Amino acid sequence: MKRSHALDAVTAVERRMKAAVAAATGFAREVTGLRRRNRTAIGRAIQAFNSRGLRSAFACAAAQSHRTLLSNLDFVLADRMREADCRVQTARDAAIPWSQLRCGLERRRLRLAAKF
Repeated sequence: MKRSHALDAVTAVERRMKAAVAAATGFAREVTGLRRRNRTAIGRAIQAFNSRGLRSAFACAAAQSHRTLLSNLDFVLADRMREADCRVQTARDAAIPWSQLRCGLERRRLRLAAKF
């Protein structure tokens, strides 16, 4: 394989790796937004319950059920957040060697061009 073809191949792989990093980062941002909205919903549910004057047994049970649902969703989203962070880190770690390889091939090409 010629060096120019190697540089093109490495550049293409590096582009794919950067796209994977961008996708993982997008997933992490999405989960962060979902978690923020869920926490806001938890706060609003508590505030709405506290502001009501009428507290029947059914209303208390329904409010507690809703808060439990939101809390469980928060645990699930926390898990997804850890998973998203791991994905981003893994994608970044995978992209680094390809970037270094591309830089080395570009330096070699410049050195060879300077000799002639």
